[in-house]
Amino acid sequence: QTGWNVKYKKSSRAICTLYPEQGKFICMISIGAKEATEAELVLKGCTAYLRQLYERCTPFNGGRRLMIEGTSEDIYLGVRMKTKR
Repeated sequence: QTGWNVKYKKSSRAICTLYPEQGKFICMISIGAKEATEAELVLKGCTAYLRQLYERCTPFNGGRRLMIEGTSEDIYLGVRMKTKR
């Protein structure tokens, strides 16, 4: 992916990276093994798109990296509401 990105970190760990594009964005969310249980509880209230994305994502070292394509307002609002804590 050429261009620039914005990383959101907690301590020294990147938890979310945004890749802006023309008319959309891609949001990579890193869910570690420690956060998996809480993430699965939060996912119950998420859109079908986010739940399916999580289920299809192959675990790596107990965690997952979700690549969320923000192509519609519903997706944007779903991501925004669940990450605003």
